[in-house]
Amino acid sequence: MKLGRFLALGTLAYGAYYAYKRREDIKEEILDLNQSRENISHDLDRIKRNLDIIKEQNLVLDDIKQDLSYKTRVFQKDLEPRLSIIQEHLKKYQSDNKE
Repeated sequence: MKLGRFLALGTLAYGAYYAYKRREDIKEEILDLNQSRENISHDLDRIKRNLDIIKEQNLVLDDIKQDLSYKTRVFQKDLEPRLSIIQEHLKKYQSDNKE
C-alpha cells in the first residue's frame, strides 16, 4: 500500500471515529437545523401572504385615491360659483364702508 493511500485511510478512519464520538452533538445540530429550516419556511409563507395583502390594499388605496380626486374636482366646481357670489357680496359691503 502506498503512503498516500495509507494516509487517506487513516484520515478517513479518524474522521469516522470523531463523527461517532460526537454523534449526539451532530444529531442535535441536525435537529436544530431542521427546526430552523421549518421556521424559515413558515416565515417565508407569512411574508408572502403579507405581500399579497399589501398588493390588495394598494389596489383599494388606488380606488380611494381616484374617488377622492373625483370628489375634490366636483367640490371645487361646486364651490366656484358660491365663492363668486360671496365675493360680490363682500364688494358691496366694502364699497359701503368706504363711503
